[in-house]
Amino acid sequence: MTEHKVNQALSAHRLSHRASEIEPFHVMEIMRFAEKVEQQGRTVIHLELGEPSFSTPEPIVEAGKRALEQGLTHYTRAVGIDALREAVADYYRKTMNIDLDWQRVVITAGASSGLLMALAAVLDTQDEILLTDPGYPCYPNYVALLGSRYRYIELDESEAFILGKEKLASAWSADTRALLLASPANPTGTRMTLSQLGVLADFIREKQGAFLVDEIYQGLNYGEHNKPETVLQVADDAIVTNSFSKFFGMTGWRIGWSVLPKSMVPAFEKIAQNLTISPTTISQFAAVEAFSEDTLRIAEERRQAFQQRRDFLVEALRRLGFGIQHAPQGAFYIYANIESFSDDSQAFCMDLLEKAAVAITPGIDFSASQQKRYVRFAYTADMEQLQEAVHRIEQYLNKVA
Repeated sequence: MTEHKVNQALSAHRLSHRASEIEPFHVMEIMRFAEKVEQQGRTVIHLELGEPSFSTPEPIVEAGKRALEQGLTHYTRAVGIDALREAVADYYRKTMNIDLDWQRVVITAGASSGLLMALAAVLDTQDEILLTDPGYPCYPNYVALLGSRYRYIELDESEAFILGKEKLASAWSADTRALLLASPANPTGTRMTLSQLGVLADFIREKQGAFLVDEIYQGLNYGEHNKPETVLQVADDAIVTNSFSKFFGMTGWRIGWSVLPKSMVPAFEKIAQNLTISPTTISQFAAVEAFSEDTLRIAEERRQAFQQRRDFLVEALRRLGFGIQHAPQGAFYIYANIESFSDDSQAFCMDLLEKAAVAITPGIDFSASQQKRYVRFAYTADMEQLQEAVHRIEQYLNKVA
């Protein structure tokens, strides 16, 4: 092929502006470097990944095997099988005392697709949605892919990274269509109270906007109030995204759910039919078992283990000089201020990985305004690894001080 034809081919395959503007996961650079460190024969302690170290509970695995043996491998409806939708609704009734119509529950191919489809159902091109800073890095990318606009509301550590009505009201404009936030949140572990969520919901309702709440870490609550909660307890019209990935340990099964206002379900179903056809069939039948007594007992034991890890790591990091004003109340993350050690979180994380073989995530993935001041620890590793990680970090800090 001539150089002219090569250039023509490259021109024909140029990337769209949307694809070019999508930000990568910067933690992937940490992971690539961690692989190089491991290739040197060193053992890296991974505290950068938001994935539980626990395997999927055995009752779920066995249910998946039965589905395969029974030949349950064909498409389902785009909104999922009725048995799982009913099981989700029953879980809300038993656990959170909500009389939820199961037809408002839509099964999705993971929370990511559920959230993307919810945004597609709510936002028009050039509509504006408000996001929190810090927050999950995929949110702005979803919005950009839809051709809509986003604007950040900067949250303050002194207020436990909680969004209050005053900040929301100040940020809301004539172009604002919706607010999206997570509770419990990634990366901060912040869990808003039902009262705080209710205040935001009331304001958004007055503005005739949409309130989207990511509850993917529902069930991973710590402290005095450790039972699962949902914004639906105070705002029945909220749009909820959830997943079997975190609390139920089904990350690789790619299965989640959304709870929608009933009037929104037909539009959501049309989008799902075109975008995913249906959620993974085997995963759906396996997920029904997530709500069994045996699985819920296992999940609760794991929640307690996460709380023990949180308590240990918060105390240890504070002792080492990391800034943690408020212990996280949910998820499995600690968002720590590193100003005592560095003014560049990316450089700090890379140096820690190279010299101490401990991988953590820099703030650049989560914040536009505070990215150099914070790092995220994921206490997804077991206690023995966490103890070794703290030992290595202490040795590292003593050498660089």
